Amino acid sequence: MRNYALFIQEFGERSSNLFSLQDTGVSYLRQDDRETVLRQDVIGIAEVLKGILWCRGPSICMSATLALDGDFQFFKRESGMEPKFEEILPTPFDYRTQAAVYLPQNNAILDPSIARKQGLEEEYFSQMANELSKTIIAMQGRTLALFHSRREMEAVYERMSTPEDLPIYLQRRTGTATTGERFKKETRSSLFALRSFWTGFDAPGETLSCVAIVRVPFEVPADPAQIVRQAWLESQGLNPFRSYSLQLAKMMMRQGAGRLIRRAEDKGLIALLDPRIQSKGYGQEILENLPNEMRTFRDVYDAVAWLGLGAT
Repeated sequence: MRNYALFIQEFGERSSNLFSLQDTGVSYLRQDDRETVLRQDVIGIAEVLKGILWCRGPSICMSATLALDGDFQFFKRESGMEPKFEEILPTPFDYRTQAAVYLPQNNAILDPSIARKQGLEEEYFSQMANELSKTIIAMQGRTLALFHSRREMEAVYERMSTPEDLPIYLQRRTGTATTGERFKKETRSSLFALRSFWTGFDAPGETLSCVAIVRVPFEVPADPAQIVRQAWLESQGLNPFRSYSLQLAKMMMRQGAGRLIRRAEDKGLIALLDPRIQSKGYGQEILENLPNEMRTFRDVYDAVAWLGLGAT
């Protein structure tokens, strides 16, 4: 009874907080085919973190992806941290010889934003499946494909055309850890995964020789939290896309690409399949936030051959 009483008390306090925001945020109801969610998102966390972290003693923040565009401005603004010292150290890996970038040919894949607006998503899913199938066959499996949307991931998965000896595992709503372990144990397998695999997933060695980033991970602009954040940033005289959405996408792209090289002897390919990386002005900014020593290929088989990752 004590356990249930504590649970009910905590549930009651959190429910009450939905209607009594103390910081910049939004409470909202979200529904889809499977569930209904009532939640609260805090938008500006800088002041909160100043009160519970930065004012309480010395702090050190270290990560391979904290810096964007060669500085820490985005992290400092979002976190509220005001460091007395900051430094960007060079990577310990030799990306010039250990990795390469693959960019599909122009018009191979539709712009996903245009496809959605013009009702061409089915064609887009088929084109993406064709590109991923070709990449997985060239790599003989060994591919982690990172998606930003479950709907897109499942639609592309249904359209894949790869041999039976190159299995593809799909991240389900449950059993995520088990799926990741199966992928790591089976060298010729591939894994289609969502946000939890963009960061923290570690699969060194041959089993993960290709990271395929399907789409630049921009936040959904119609989400209530994003609508409130946009208004909040505009009230501070900032451009919401350039000051937040694009910066967060750059960080996520760096984190996703970072799944590839985990140790000095690793070698592999980063396949950037979103055509907007080549057609939009921000695409070059995203590329500039990846290791700049990597050679770029427009034919996946040429890239695989140059890396020495052909069929074994």
